[in-house]
Amino acid sequence: MSSSNDIFEFADENSENSNTKLTWKILVIDDDEGVHSMTRAALSGMNVCGKSLEIYDAYSAEEAVEILKNHNNIVLALVDVVMETATAGLDLVNTIRHELHNDMIRLIIRTGQPGEAPEQSVIDNYDINDYKEKTELTVEKLYTTLRTSIRQYEQLVALNEKYDEFYNKMMYHPLTKLPNRMKLIETLDQPNAMNLILINIQNFSAINASLSYEEGDKVLKYIATYLQNEYSKDTQVMKLFHLEAFHLEGDHFALINYEVIDKSCVDTIRLDIQNKIFECFNLKLEISVEIGAVFEENGNLIQKAEIALHEGRKDSSSHVKVFKNRC
Repeated sequence: MSSSNDIFEFADENSENSNTKLTWKILVIDDDEGVHSMTRAALSGMNVCGKSLEIYDAYSAEEAVEILKNHNNIVLALVDVVMETATAGLDLVNTIRHELHNDMIRLIIRTGQPGEAPEQSVIDNYDINDYKEKTELTVEKLYTTLRTSIRQYEQLVALNEKYDEFYNKMMYHPLTKLPNRMKLIETLDQPNAMNLILINIQNFSAINASLSYEEGDKVLKYIATYLQNEYSKDTQVMKLFHLEAFHLEGDHFALINYEVIDKSCVDTIRLDIQNKIFECFNLKLEISVEIGAVFEENGNLIQKAEIALHEGRKDSSSHVKVFKNRC
């Protein structure tokens, strides 16, 4: 029996398709060495959609799971049903879909004992992409099956890329690239206990008026970069407060926090910003901010923080307010 880490490539060794970036990764899962040998022989030299095939072998469901954990770009798996148990292959399908959360890989049941797993029952109850009996998979039919599955995989990748592109446009501010208000709302919908800090730049309209809107945008980008760098996951502040920065719109920013903090922490953040001299475009800018915060409240955190921010604007002594009932 070959090792589960054996990889078999069938492209011409002088072809550029031997480059692993130009291959489709296929996983053969079967406890019969003869099935692996026959599959390798059938796929030898096969080129599908312009790429050669890179074959991974697993002789049990357990070996298959380990391979899939280490290789997240396997396109297709040919899965036997009866291996270490009578339903090992079907149980593996559920593991791949529900525990590994791999919805991309195309799963083809290839059984030599159809009576053990009737086609209709398997299709109805398991998230597979095709069902074949081993005796019906000639070289020609195997090629057709692989090509159809690989084309499906390509389409899924393209759809995911479009989704990611659309999601990024919806969830990240186009100017500063920080997560935006919609992303903040999505984040606050999570069950984690969170604290929210809203930051408003004082008199930003005067910066726009004196420097132009284009220069004002540059200032916003500079401030966003400062907030992101100062409170990113790798900074000491982040380790203490666990803060994440957002750019809501215009001159409004936000920080969320997952740990217990108090008003003194918010005062520290405000002083950090206010004491920072922003050197950009041959100008030295001192930025003052107003802050509204809400700690460990249930629901409507943005609205509550906005109430606190409104009150903070009235407090000329500190310009910081924490939501407490009606502030």
